[in-house]
Amino acid sequence: MAECSEAYKVVYATNQFRGAAEDWWETTQRRIMAKDVEINWTNFKEAMLEKYLPLSFKVKKEQEFLELKQRGMLVTEFTMKFEELSYYSTHNEYATT
Repeated sequence: MAECSEAYKVVYATNQFRGAAEDWWETTQRRIMAKDVEINWTNFKEAMLEKYLPLSFKVKKEQEFLELKQRGMLVTEFTMKFEELSYYSTHNEYATT
């Protein structure tokens, strides 16, 4: 899936949805299209995480990011942890989405 186009990733992922998730996607897709925004993998992930990732989890991960220290970790381990947690931080301009 890593070599697929952005649009195909969305199609592939959403074809797996059933029930409430499928209903959610149909509604969300219409909402995105009404805003004249392209439906791509980035927009899909943002919508999906907004819906299905609890705020309490995001807050916890952001706090972990803000308190992250290298301590006994190797540089590669620290870098991996930094990148993982930076995703949840609103304070990091380099956060990957």
